[in-house]
Amino acid sequence: MLSTLVSLVGAIGFVPGREEWIPLRLQVPHMTAASDAMPSFDADGNLLGRDDTFEAYSGHPRTAGTQAKVLRLAREHDVPLLHAIAQLSCWSALHLGDAGVESMCNRGRLQVGMTADITVFDPETVTDNASYALGENGLPSTGIPHVIVNGVVAVSDSEVLDGNPGQPIGYPTEATGRFVPPSREDYVNRLFGRELPDSHDHGLDHAH
Repeated sequence: MLSTLVSLVGAIGFVPGREEWIPLRLQVPHMTAASDAMPSFDADGNLLGRDDTFEAYSGHPRTAGTQAKVLRLAREHDVPLLHAIAQLSCWSALHLGDAGVESMCNRGRLQVGMTADITVFDPETVTDNASYALGENGLPSTGIPHVIVNGVVAVSDSEVLDGNPGQPIGYPTEATGRFVPPSREDYVNRLFGRELPDSHDHGLDHAH
């Protein structure tokens, strides 16, 4: 497999340990953080609901701990607090708004007339608790006692309340979609930056 990859690409790059570059990434302007959060399942593949425990979640700990981890790492590496907050809110809203997601133009900052999505946290104590250990993948972060979503209190004194005040966010509905299936040539060029010799022989005839 390795020899096949080398023959296709010509070289293979390895990403160094993240501990080395995380402090730098935390200070890059307009660098944003996202949890890649997905629907929650337990170890047996059952979809979890509101009444299930945090310990029942089985998956990547970033689903539960990304935002608090960014704030904790920023604190530990002396990154300005407002910079870290911008990575978690303002810049994501700005980029999506500039890309045409109109509802994001009213989010990402505390300002009169903006949507009231507010997280109240203690910058000195906020910490992620989710880990890779079984039963700890979904542990909630601490130091975030209150959350307001769309003007409605969703978390009070660290207790998640009933209700679903969130609103769907996306591009306006269009009569005709914009999706264009990629061709094999387009897929290969985007992935490798050039056409590959004998790519038909390596399962690249179709892009799925």
